[in-house]
Amino acid sequence: MMMSLCIYGKFKIKSSRYLVMVPIIIFSAVLEIVNLPILSFADLFALGNSSIKDIFLW
Repeated sequence: MMMSLCIYGKFKIKSSRYLVMVPIIIFSAVLEIVNLPILSFADLFALGNSSIKDIFLW
């Protein structure tokens, strides 16, 4: 979704607004990459199974 917004914005949004939006989108994508493993561990411990070997079964 974020990638499509960047591609759409490149052609349809003024360059000044586009240059403001792109760093925000990239930063939020990086935050999401970092948050995903943290949330996965939190979900694993919340369900009562603290074994890391089962983390990829969800």
